[in-house]
Amino acid sequence: MTNSIVEMLTAKGTAAVKAGRLAEASNYFKQALQVDDENVTAWFMLGRYVIDQNDRDTCNKALDKARLAALKTPEKQELYKRLLVEAGTPSLPIYLLGPNSPSVGARCPFTRRKLKEGDQIVICPNPTCKTAHTVIGWESNRL
Repeated sequence: MTNSIVEMLTAKGTAAVKAGRLAEASNYFKQALQVDDENVTAWFMLGRYVIDQNDRDTCNKALDKARLAALKTPEKQELYKRLLVEAGTPSLPIYLLGPNSPSVGARCPFTRRKLKEGDQIVICPNPTCKTAHTVIGWESNRL
């Protein structure tokens, strides 16, 4: 029953986003997160559409929670990938930084976070760039 309540709340929130009713959408997604604080859809939609896009830190935190929740199961990973595709985000391979990577110590251009061993990163596909980005930095900038 809990799953059906969360699914209903996220469906209503998604419909509210599509209709441009962002305050209403926010309420639905926050209610869903009170029941399931690892709901990929609710965190993603809050970070992508509902939270003021000028508040990059809060957007990034919500998107990061969506990404981390997606790592829990293959089904959540597929859902997360589908949400990214629907949002128009290009899918890039994710790399794990090793101790000898030339990107260790560099800063993500979007989050300004210093990259360290064990971080998950993507590499900009632009041949003149090829800069390493945190996954959340890349995804939030491309959304």
